[in-house]
Amino acid sequence: MQKGTEKDITRKNNISTNHVNRILDNIFKDKLIKNNCSLPEALDVDEFQTTKVTKSKMVFIIVNQVHINIFDINNSRLSKDIESYFNLYSKKREIKSNLLP
Repeated sequence: MQKGTEKDITRKNNISTNHVNRILDNIFKDKLIKNNCSLPEALDVDEFQTTKVTKSKMVFIIVNQVHINIFDINNSRLSKDIESYFNLYSKKREIKSNLLP
């Protein structure tokens, strides 16, 4: 995944800045926990600056490294908000097995 500005995204995808903002707004509005309340097996985190009204000027993005897609965006990168976000998920890790009982 490459880093880029909003303008880079618009140029690369031949779409307007407004279209990019609408997509990001839809992601921000989606408050449901994804993937049956479990985190991806492998995740990547980053932060980026936003021009929208959020708790902080930077937001926290989580990427599912297995499927190489955005898992979620948290509207704050503050430690207490990130901790609250991850506390929504169970600390128990499900172990999947292909073995029959």
